[in-house]
Amino acid sequence: MPVLPPIPFQIAQQGNRLLAALSPSARAWGMQQTRQIASGPGFGLVENMRLREAIRPRFSGSIRAAGQDLSGSAMDALRFALLFQTLKLLDEAGIMEENALHFQLLMERRAKIIQTLSNIMKGFAQTQEQIIQNLK
Repeated sequence: MPVLPPIPFQIAQQGNRLLAALSPSARAWGMQQTRQIASGPGFGLVENMRLREAIRPRFSGSIRAAGQDLSGSAMDALRFALLFQTLKLLDEAGIMEENALHFQLLMERRAKIIQTLSNIMKGFAQTQEQIIQNLK
């Protein structure tokens, strides 16, 4: 049976922290979205944009009520949490997968999601650096 490589530590740490911060209703909605992504044919730019489009109407009011804009880091944090949850679902499916072709496709989708999560984390770091520079 094939073995999946572990999720990178920093991604897992950030993902678990963000998932724990979601309200129960947001977590339930997120599980519906992640199941759709995980069961879809692949993951790429189109799926990433669909996820953004799903988040915006669902959470824009609550984010604005908290005094933030959904277009920035709040959107990225929600997207990160949902993609991390998708990655966990894919890993669960991969453990059970015995068909080599299906496993390879799963690994490719998994790699794309990890790359997207890594890019979001780079954006978080750049935002932090800009804040620090502005404070100096």
